[in-house]
Formats: sequence, C-alpha cells, structure tokens
Amino acid sequence: MKKTFSFLIIVFLFPGILLSQALVFEKSYDFSYDDSFNDLVATSDSGFILVGGTMVSAYIANMLIIKTDANGDMEWSKIYGADSSCQANRIIHTMDGNYLIAGSYGTQAYLLKINALGDSIWSKIFPSEYGSTCKDVVDLQNSDLLLIQEIFLLPAASNIIYADSVGNIYWTIPASANESKTIHLVSDYEFYVAGFNGIVNYTHYILTKYDILGNVVLNKVFTSFNGVNLCSTIYNDGIYMAGMHEYSSDESYCANIMKSNFEGQLVWENIYFEGEYSFVTSVIHLDEDQILACGSYNDDIFILRINSEGDSIKSLLFNNFDIQRANTMLHHDDHLFIAGYHFNWGEGGDAYFIKLHSDTLSTGIVNPNVIQESALVIFPNPAKDKLHIEIPLGFRNQEIELVIMDMKGNIIIRSKNKKEGKLKLDISGLKHGLYFISVYNSNGLSTSGKFIKY
Repeated sequence: MKKTFSFLIIVFLFPGILLSQALVFEKSYDFSYDDSFNDLVATSDSGFILVGGTMVSAYIANMLIIKTDANGDMEWSKIYGADSSCQANRIIHTMDGNYLIAGSYGTQAYLLKINALGDSIWSKIFPSEYGSTCKDVVDLQNSDLLLIQEIFLLPAASNIIYADSVGNIYWTIPASANESKTIHLVSDYEFYVAGFNGIVNYTHYILTKYDILGNVVLNKVFTSFNGVNLCSTIYNDGIYMAGMHEYSSDESYCANIMKSNFEGQLVWENIYFEGEYSFVTSVIHLDEDQILACGSYNDDIFILRINSEGDSIKSLLFNNFDIQRANTMLHHDDHLFIAGYHFNWGEGGDAYFIKLHSDTLSTGIVNPNVIQESALVIFPNPAKDKLHIEIPLGFRNQEIELVIMDMKGNIIIRSKNKKEGKLKLDISGLKHGLYFISVYNSNGLSTSGKFIKY
C-alpha cells in the first residue's frame, strides 16, 4: 500500500500562488443561519442547479434548490419542506429533460421531480420503520428508477429499490453494504453499488454487482484495510472508491482512494495526508491517467489530482473561512466546480460554490498527449441503434482513428475517418452495456468518452 505525501509539500509552500491561478469565481448564498449544497448538475443554458439544505428554524431544515447562470449568479431559488425537515442529497438529469432529486422528507427517504424552473412535477416518500434517506438514484432508458434507501439504524442498513418512472416500487432488497452510497449503471440489466459495512474500527469497503431483478452477481468485501467509503466513480479500467482510511489503533482517519477491477479484485489502495484528519467526498475520472478528488483536510477543502496508479500529482488547499466543506464536484467545459458550505464562528454558515481552471492542477507528469480543453460530445446517451459524436476542434479537418472498447478492454470497433467534426455510428449490433470511446489524430493526441448501449 502506497502512502502519498506530495500534497503537504505543495500546499504549504505555495498555497497563495496556486489558489490565485486556479480560482475563476467564489460564491456564497445566504438563506438562513446555516445553508449547504450537497450536489449539482450543469444545465443546457450553461448554468447550474445546486441542491442541499437550509435551516428555517432551530430544529427544521428545508430542501434548498437554486439555479445559477454560468457565472454562479443566482437566477431563482426554491425551498421545499415547510414545517417538515427536508433535505437533498443528489440531483440527476432525467431522460425527459427534467430533474430528479433524492433525499429525505420528515424522517423518510424521498424523491422529488422538478422541471427546469424548480417546480414540482411529482414526489414520493419511501417509508421505513426506523426512518431513512435516499442516498443515490439513477434512471434507466425506459425511465424506471434504481435508488439507494439508507435506513437509520446502528449499525446502519440500506435497501436497493427498483421503481417505475413515478416512484411506484417493483421490488426492494436489502443491500450487501449496510451503508450503500452510490449506484453505477453499466447497462439496463446490471449495475454496481459501492458502500461499506461495519462500525468504528471495523469498517470495510464493499462493491456489489446486481442484475436488474436484484440478484447479486458479484459481492466483494475489501478486508485488507479498514475504511469508510463515501463516493466512487467508474471508468474503463475499473471502479475507483474513496472516503477515509481508518486506523483501528487510535481511531484516527485520513483520506484514501482504492481501485478495483470489474471482477472485484483490489488493484491498489492509497492513503493521503497520513496523520491529518481528512476524507474524500467526491472523485471523478477525467481520462485514462487522470483522477480528481476533493474533500476535507482538517477544516479546509482540498483538491487532489492523482494518476491511474494512485500517485499524487498536484493539489490545492482552500482555507478562506474557519470551516469549509466540499460535498460534491463536477468537471464541465474544461473547468472544475465544487459545492458545499463554509462557516465562520459567530456568523453561521453559507452555501458555497466555486469554479476553478482544471488545468491548474496539471503538471508535466500528466500525459501530454491527452487534450484537456475539450471533449467528445456523445448523444443520445444511452443509445439504442445510432450514436452521434461531435469531435473537438483539435481533431477536425484531419484523419482520425476511432476506437470503441467494452468494459473488459476488448476493441469492438476501430475505424479511420476524416470528418468535419461529426460522426454517426451504427451500434445496433453491439451487446447491451457500457462502452468507452477514444479518438486519436495523426499527431498522437487523444480524447475520450463513454456511452451505454441498451
């Protein structure tokens, strides 16, 4: 197991320089004494919808939804819950162009579907005897839903729920991971769930693969280390799970990331900032050799870039307030967006939204043959018969090679084209599942993306 220390050197020697180079905007939103964001999505008009919670009284928090423009300036806000506690954990785009929010209402798991103006289309409560919340949700091509219901027990428990497009339940099964956190759909027939089991000093990451009927296809408990999984991402070389590494000897924690292949075999686990209280709250995969993670380092926000082997490349630290938390991260339009909250003693807390230049975290260690300023545009996604691909400007008016691989790394399609910028592929012959696209030009530059065939 590797132990990475480069973050500490970079952050404390050069924090001001890196921060000034990286930051595009920094926004705070004050609705009450205590506000926070837990998730965000980009919108078709270059703006964003952010969701979380706001305290409306000493004991009641309501669901907070805001829409911003491209500069982070608020265009509208909505608050749901009234006299009942209501919280948003997750927001996703839906197949019909609207948005679905997962969270809690009162003490129960809750889904709320809204339109582009934040108005309610429908809502659904998923009751549990002990209280619960909805941690994650994905929608299938037919608009059915898969969601994680975390139940408030000690130790915790979780259910996987399969429901129709308005939340009516088809089936519910107990999840293998007591605290299940994220769902990764790999086809309309199979999906992975990441989470962890156990109690203090005896927690282990768990990765489970299910079929669409809820049958367990694969279940792996990673017992070589103690850890609390909080987030995960999937790429063509495996699944990356992150959170915090737990030291049973002194009950201390530090940030960690691990990589598993699709068969549930541990490839590596790395720890970061050993000796400092830290944890990862969001991890995303940019390409074959770049992973970004953000989270908390003591009372500050860190952003970490690592390679596919888990080696630290470069980092940033934000410490503008007494306490800051990064709850979610999005890479969009060559920028990095982070949302959470900040807090100053005696002043309360505000919801927090920042935009950064993503290339600020790049160094010469990063693969120079990967184009970062633009990416493939792939639609529709998921796709059934035809797939449209818009090629970045750096690849146009020259010969390109397109390669499509399945989840095992097998090359399914390889072709050479010279196009103005758009490709149309017939994928009707492909099996259902997740596929990865790479495009190369004659100079060896590459860009990549992924799609689901249903």
